[in-house]
Amino acid sequence: GAFNITVSINLLIPAVVFELLAQDDPVILVELDGIPALEIKEVTAEDPEGASTPPPAIPSGTYYTVTVAGGITGGTLSASPKSGEAGAEISLAAAADSGYRLKAGTLKYNDGLGDTPVDESTKKFTLSAYNVTVSAQFENLPGLVHSAGDLAKIGTPGYPLNGDYELTANIALSNWMPIGAVTQQPFTGKFNGNGKTITINGDFASEAKNMEFNIPGLSEITVPLGLFWCGSSAEIRNFALVLNMGAEGAPLNLSGTSAATSIMAGGAVGWAEQTSLRDITVSGQFITSSTTESFIGGIVGGSIDGETVISGCTSSLKIASTAVDGGIGGIAGTFCGGENAVIENCHTTGAINLSGTSRGEIGGLVGHFEASVINCSAAGDISVVTTAGGVSVGGIAGSLSGESHNGSIINSFATGNMSVSTTGGGSRAGGIAGTVRYDSGHTVILRNCSATGNVSAGGEAGNEVDAGGLVGSQSDHGGSVTIEYCYAAGDVSVTGGTTLAAGGIVAFQSTFSGGTYIIRACAALNQNISGSSGGRIAGFSSGGTLQDNIAYNNMQVNSATVSAGNADTHDGINGLSKTSSDLTDKATYQALDWDFTNVWKMEGSPARPVLK
Repeated sequence: GAFNITVSINLLIPAVVFELLAQDDPVILVELDGIPALEIKEVTAEDPEGASTPPPAIPSGTYYTVTVAGGITGGTLSASPKSGEAGAEISLAAAADSGYRLKAGTLKYNDGLGDTPVDESTKKFTLSAYNVTVSAQFENLPGLVHSAGDLAKIGTPGYPLNGDYELTANIALSNWMPIGAVTQQPFTGKFNGNGKTITINGDFASEAKNMEFNIPGLSEITVPLGLFWCGSSAEIRNFALVLNMGAEGAPLNLSGTSAATSIMAGGAVGWAEQTSLRDITVSGQFITSSTTESFIGGIVGGSIDGETVISGCTSSLKIASTAVDGGIGGIAGTFCGGENAVIENCHTTGAINLSGTSRGEIGGLVGHFEASVINCSAAGDISVVTTAGGVSVGGIAGSLSGESHNGSIINSFATGNMSVSTTGGGSRAGGIAGTVRYDSGHTVILRNCSATGNVSAGGEAGNEVDAGGLVGSQSDHGGSVTIEYCYAAGDVSVTGGTTLAAGGIVAFQSTFSGGTYIIRACAALNQNISGSSGGRIAGFSSGGTLQDNIAYNNMQVNSATVSAGNADTHDGINGLSKTSSDLTDKATYQALDWDFTNVWKMEGSPARPVLK
């Protein structure tokens, strides 16, 4: 006789029929694993009705599988259904283990064409015409910070410095001991402020001013001060910080009894290395004095040789000092690092005022700088009136350096007025950078930048005083500087000293040690330049390259326009003359290869190039 064998597995596989003939043919055994049901009925020629009833019809089309990725820890992920036709709705269930939660942005499916995020509110997606793998990540549930007391616990037993923390309420602090200072260990975890506000009133705890930190790789001991003492490979983000620290006539004394060589004081963190600081706003006032070299910043006091990233931060903080020597900036006091150290998309509007015996490098964004600035702006005025010399002031950076690393300022602008006057030495001021320094093997670049504020510098007789619409002065130790596609529009003046250089773009430019210096495709829109060594592009230039630069034809250089013989050249210290009408025409700048597709646009009255 003959047998029909009907194998029903599921609706994904059609019924399979085997016929076994009752003859002397060799028997072939077939083993099928995982078959849930096997029905055998005898069928004879006389009884065809004994055959199995055909299974119900199954849906047509191709079915695709949904597989959960392996290696998921801290929770479980499942999918329902686990297969279906293209267009089927798949629901995911992500269950976190105790102490964990689903990490935002990690619920995804991959159909072989790349990861696609799954809506975490519905946890559903539509199956494509491919087999897919779903994945998710779970992270430690953060410690919740509800009060100032909770914040102060970070770094104590049960509240590790490498933990994850989230702020749930606005809090106020006073006599603050920076997080990590007690154990003198850096914060290495994550802190999410959730858009809340932290206010620091009064002073830091007196003990904090003696908590010393050995800067890695340097023979220097510093005292960090801030909301956090130090950050190392940390993530600190998303909160507003209000500083009510010091007052006019009653500055906060940063110095303690420590023999440390410097103080690093920042609103968010004193010292940072390889740390991410994002989406922090700082306001209020920070008025200080110090008998120790100090680096003061609205976000971070200092970061050296650690690839720290400061992104999306803003500061309207007023910073003032009657006695400080070091670096001051609206975002950072000193910021130096590797190729990935960057300040990006940050903006400041706060004024900086120094008096008394203050000196150092002061910038609207950063004091001493040796990394990258990208897409930033500074609008605050800077005023320095001091009895000490050696002051360098810039709208973005007090000094831009290429001594140990490359340095650059790209797609950034400053609108504040720069003013420095000293009776104790020389000074330098620039609309973007007061001083540019560069060493052998390193480069400094200023590209697509503008400065529209007035720049003035004064100093003691016998000293060098420089002021430039973009850069005050540069010193060469064998590296290279390129300034290109930039413009300045403010008045520039120098007084007091013996060597007085003033330039619409750069005051003093010279190569001493075989380095290269290029000013290319820049525009001087200034109205007035005043200095014994004055020029529309450069006040003094020796050994560098001036190329394709233009200048306003009616600009007054020491109360006189530049004669045609000294003006009609792209490659001289006065640039090629352009009328006011020319300078409002986009075509004038396009002729110099300015990028009006991605970088610049014409705006205002009269029209000027403005960064997009």
